[in-house]
Amino acid sequence: MQKKISEKSFDEFKNEPIEKLLNMSDRNLNTLLLELFNRRSKNIIPKDVYQKYNDFYEFFGPSKESLRNIIELDNLFLNCLPEKYEAIELSPITPFGANTCITKLSQKNILSTAKNSKVCSDATI
Repeated sequence: MQKKISEKSFDEFKNEPIEKLLNMSDRNLNTLLLELFNRRSKNIIPKDVYQKYNDFYEFFGPSKESLRNIIELDNLFLNCLPEKYEAIELSPITPFGANTCITKLSQKNILSTAKNSKVCSDATI
């Protein structure tokens, strides 16, 4: 059976710096990743951004649903709630690992950020 790309990449670093990264504190890893992304960003040109936008459109593109329909549906649900319920807007950013430990979803299926957090598609977890 062929190895997945992520397994191949991981194997390249076996018993090397990856072990240090795995044992690093969240704060230090976050600082390191931010510096890494900062340095990498300095080499990006507009053409690269455009290409990434097209390659990963499902992450960056506009919603296929009309904002009017979304607001109408939100209002429909809110108007069904008794007044005793407070309507709040939840942040789509949650602590790293929240989905994995609560729902048992694989971290490979979650869009993580370099700030030791992740963006949720459903903030109600």
